[in-house]
Amino acid sequence: MAVLALAALPLLAGGGACAQTSAAPSTEPAAATPMPKPVMLAVSYYGDALGDVSGGVSPGWAYEGRLGLILDVDLGQTVGWKGARLHASLHQIHGEEPTPVHVGALALVSGIEAEPNTRLFNLWIEQQLGRAATLRVGQFTAAQEFVVSPTAGVFVNSTFGWPNIVAQDLPSGGPAYPIGALGARFSYVGPHATVLAAIFNGDPAGPGGGDPQHRDRYGLNSFHLSGGPFLIGEAQVPAPHTPAKLRVGAWWLDRPVPAQPLGPASVPAGPQPLTRHSAGHEGDWGAYAIVDSVIAKRGDASLAGFARVGGAPGDRNLIDAYADGGLALTGFLPHRPNDQLGLAVAWSRIGRAARDADAAAIALGQLSVRRDYEAVVEATYQAQLGAHWQLQPDLQWIAHPGGHVPLPTVGRAQQPIPDALVVGVRNVVRF
Repeated sequence: MAVLALAALPLLAGGGACAQTSAAPSTEPAAATPMPKPVMLAVSYYGDALGDVSGGVSPGWAYEGRLGLILDVDLGQTVGWKGARLHASLHQIHGEEPTPVHVGALALVSGIEAEPNTRLFNLWIEQQLGRAATLRVGQFTAAQEFVVSPTAGVFVNSTFGWPNIVAQDLPSGGPAYPIGALGARFSYVGPHATVLAAIFNGDPAGPGGGDPQHRDRYGLNSFHLSGGPFLIGEAQVPAPHTPAKLRVGAWWLDRPVPAQPLGPASVPAGPQPLTRHSAGHEGDWGAYAIVDSVIAKRGDASLAGFARVGGAPGDRNLIDAYADGGLALTGFLPHRPNDQLGLAVAWSRIGRAARDADAAAIALGQLSVRRDYEAVVEATYQAQLGAHWQLQPDLQWIAHPGGHVPLPTVGRAQQPIPDALVVGVRNVVRF
């Protein structure tokens, strides 16, 4: 239990907390907001102590932390560039990643998981265009504004932020933490709808194979154009006669997409099964829809809910169908208006190309476990312990980690990775 105590270490340095965390916490603002000062510097610290106490690849504890330095400059007040804003952020990531070492899941059990390093995350300029539109250009992510639910921001697992279907299907995980991408984003906030459209470098980590974080160790590779353009658009509208807000969007990746791997990495070398999905494809795409709504409100307490679905072609993507949803209860305790209690569920289906490849490998005697889906259930309690400090106990259950792949430690016996139970705590300090 000593690992749990590490989560409180940042408090010894003093400082503050943010008012809201997210499953994939980001240091970039979602939209242009008035700046009270010409130059603003912020510091944030996220510390996650999480343990796989049952199942998974190898039960055990891990601690990972992320220190963020964030700079915002109003270019109108500083250099006379009216309506422009500069934003930059740097991450210092340290500790051990719990998911690959202990759990073996596709969805990272911590939204701050990344390889230990110091990296540039954001570097962009945003220009106000009239009263309702902005244009952002530079290095940033789609994960701050696209495909995300505000209600889901309380959860720790990464899939409730940047969901599995895009994190697994896009090159290098797409333009999302921890790798920003070179891009341009247009935003229009009208009286009845908000419209977002963006184009990004198709492979944020740059050309090459292997781990994307090894190809882009310091957050600088995204300034190289590679991987074809990635385009994404989203419309946000209020649902008629309800407090709900609807988000619908789609994305397109304009590059050749190789065929899905014929099976998990545990399939031995030798004759490979042929399936109707073995050929590559021209381009990739997906679509999604999200609904957020306040379900009930009484006094200082409110209950909000979210639901999100997404799809992508199953002949070229590891995940071809995705759904999640959850509830967040705020202000339910007297004199604690900012505490939140959350419960959420996520489901990711393995694409049909990968499933068919596993079936063919099983027929050849190369495999005995067929991938099907991965599911996540998370219960969390976010306690606002002071003006600048949050502490968040968390419980997660992961069914079919990795999508129901063989346990790597048992060799050719090919038993599936057991369902995992993960417990821990997130500590957030921000000032």
